[in-house]
Amino acid sequence: MYSNLLLGEAIGRRTYGYELVSRLRAVNELFGLTESSVYSCINQLEKRRLLETIEERTGPEHWKWRKRIQATDRGVEYYRSWMESPERRRPIRESIHMQMLVATDDDIPVLIKTLDQLIDDCEKQIANVFELTKEMAATDAVRNEFAVPLVRRAFLGTLATDLEWAQMSRAELAERAIALGGQRNGDSE
Repeated sequence: MYSNLLLGEAIGRRTYGYELVSRLRAVNELFGLTESSVYSCINQLEKRRLLETIEERTGPEHWKWRKRIQATDRGVEYYRSWMESPERRRPIRESIHMQMLVATDDDIPVLIKTLDQLIDDCEKQIANVFELTKEMAATDAVRNEFAVPLVRRAFLGTLATDLEWAQMSRAELAERAIALGGQRNGDSE
């Protein structure tokens, strides 16, 4: 998904890798990506022949070589196809659902720990969404200003749903653990 965002940024313009990193800094933080992941995505896109690197001479005397990145025709076609049919993102909840389906009572502490981590991650991401989308709007990280509030609402909606589900699931698992503790100690339920 992120590689498609990079590809979109390279369509219609030649850019340097560091320019992409700079323009997408707030986006990177929102998605939890590092600078090295940008370059990794660029390399993957080049291997798939969706991006190409062009060496150009720059400077007053044209003595310095610089590499610019641009989308290939194949890259533009791939990007347009992606825009027409976005892929479905599997929520983290689906993975935890699968774990819960096969879990035994002995797995409850591990599931609670997993849910605690998900709750913590959601709370941190919610706190960051407003700041990062404000940063995105203030830079040219996005081409359309209408996209920022839409992305903000989408992220917040997804995170709020994940957070609510994780909190409810954690509470139910904690109740089950307490009940099991009483049963194991000879108490009746």
